[in-house]
Amino acid sequence: MSAQYDVIVVGSGAGGASVAYKLTLAGKRVLLLEKGPYLPRNSSTLDVRRVFIDGVFKNHVPWLDSKGREFVPGEFYNVGGKTKWYGAALFRFRPVEFEAEPDFDLLGWPFGYEELEPYYDEATEFLRITTFKNEPQLQALLDKITTADPGWELHQLPLGLSHDIVNHPEEEKHFDGFASPSGLKSDSERNLIDHIRDKPNLKLIAGDPVSALVSAPGDARKIIGVQCADGSTYEANTVVLAAGAMSSPRILQDHLHANGFSLECGDLVGANFKMHINSALLGFSPFVDHDMLRKTAVLYNDRFPHSSMQCLGWIDAELLAAQVPPRFRVSWTSCSARGRSASGPQPRIRRARRTGSFQEAPAVGPSWTTASTASRIP
Repeated sequence: MSAQYDVIVVGSGAGGASVAYKLTLAGKRVLLLEKGPYLPRNSSTLDVRRVFIDGVFKNHVPWLDSKGREFVPGEFYNVGGKTKWYGAALFRFRPVEFEAEPDFDLLGWPFGYEELEPYYDEATEFLRITTFKNEPQLQALLDKITTADPGWELHQLPLGLSHDIVNHPEEEKHFDGFASPSGLKSDSERNLIDHIRDKPNLKLIAGDPVSALVSAPGDARKIIGVQCADGSTYEANTVVLAAGAMSSPRILQDHLHANGFSLECGDLVGANFKMHINSALLGFSPFVDHDMLRKTAVLYNDRFPHSSMQCLGWIDAELLAAQVPPRFRVSWTSCSARGRSASGPQPRIRRARRTGSFQEAPAVGPSWTTASTASRIP
């Protein structure tokens, strides 16, 4: 019997939506499975309390760290994945970042920028990546920085934002770490899935997590489909795991463990988890900051390769109070910037289950930077 679908894609975030988009337009029969629901397209996703304090849209399932301590990572399970919540910054690697940096023990890439350039160009079109002019108070601050130290090189920050956002004050202030109900921020649902949703060869199922991989009879190494939490089973010629840096390795490891075998690269599944080192610098000033968008510039310095300094979006007393310990009282408006660099592999993180057994989870990072932190992200 032939498979129900040509391809099953697990996860509707940056990777999953991109794969589903391309294959659907190529005429393949595609099933796109998403663990979480659709987000509401109303102002609830802009509400500071609901998003940052109550965590209405966040994952609440506990995990274990490398020392067996329980914590709840800031994962988001919804159609569009974490691309709904990222900070709209959409960088290309600069040509120099493909080169080796012996002084920092960094190896070069096996290919250069020109290899990825056509794909960058295509993504720029899909995601409507653009730049904005720096607002007056931000520009004055940047001028002071670059004048004091010419080593800092100023660039416009590439953003997946509509220029119309400046006509929507609440969204202008609440795009960095919030989901846009009006589609003013580029994400995988609005910019990819919405363009193929009505195609007859695509089926999208939301709110039904994949619980297991389905293998061919007598051959656990050949994956022919998936089983979902509601017990339904779907088969395809190809299964693409695009459920994120943590969940994809867990699904694969569950299958390896259940069938008692390992891969040649088995030790790497769920290992070498990498994330950005994010440090936020807040500057409190006695004057009123009239800038609204704020997150429009990025600074590079050759003394700090593979790193950058960029602005965060709007921060006021309400936002800051949502992310500091209760003993602090916050009543100032602040300007802020964030430094970012790549970190090395982190210890494996394991997912806590009610049964008491544990599963190792993370792998490499997602295509769009959406680090799980309490603060806002690129």
